Amino acid sequence: MRFLLFCLLLSLLVAILSLDPEYRYQQIIFFSDNVDAVRTAQALLPQGDSFLFFPYWGVKKALLHAEPSLASVTFVPVFSNGFILEVLPQERDPIALLENRNHVAYLDENGVVFPFEKYFPNLFQIELPGKTPFFYGEKLESPYDSQILKLLSVLNNFPQMKFSYLRVDSKGDWRFFTKEGVCVKIGHLNDLQGKLSLLPVLFRVISTKKLQVASIDVRMKDMPVIAVKKQK
Repeated sequence: MRFLLFCLLLSLLVAILSLDPEYRYQQIIFFSDNVDAVRTAQALLPQGDSFLFFPYWGVKKALLHAEPSLASVTFVPVFSNGFILEVLPQERDPIALLENRNHVAYLDENGVVFPFEKYFPNLFQIELPGKTPFFYGEKLESPYDSQILKLLSVLNNFPQMKFSYLRVDSKGDWRFFTKEGVCVKIGHLNDLQGKLSLLPVLFRVISTKKLQVASIDVRMKDMPVIAVKKQK
């Protein structure tokens, strides 16, 4: 009986709070410089709802679907002369720039693709074969998703390797390009750590002998090849 009475009183309190204008949102404040996300949120957010019945999950899901550059959204109710709703969107951080024949997009640390809307310098530029599809807000299709994340993780262990451009063909063979334009043929990503470990030695040989190099081939780790540019 007491529990039933408690439920009735709680329901009455909720009904009163939901009808009382004092407990409805008086203002919605966005903390973001992402103009598109703010406009989308303004269109999705219901005005004047009670803080008890505000559809947080539904609005969050719709906003993240509409703006794939957002990693998450947090709603913070604040009482200050009436309720204020603070909207705190968190944008994705890119780790690489992807491109295929027709599109350019960013990739985040979770392997999720999102639109190229801002310029971020000093990212690895990765060229995928042909018309490899990008779907914003979703992970890159297999096997490229796991390959690229593995690749970038290993490259972080070799900060001295100044690669600016990475390319993979339809057979899964990778080529890296240094900022000086030297092509490093990696092949498949098996034993990537071992292949990259050869490069500091090979680059020292190139520097010592003052070679003009066209490419370095470490596809066969036990038999690396340095191809010297032909003299004109």
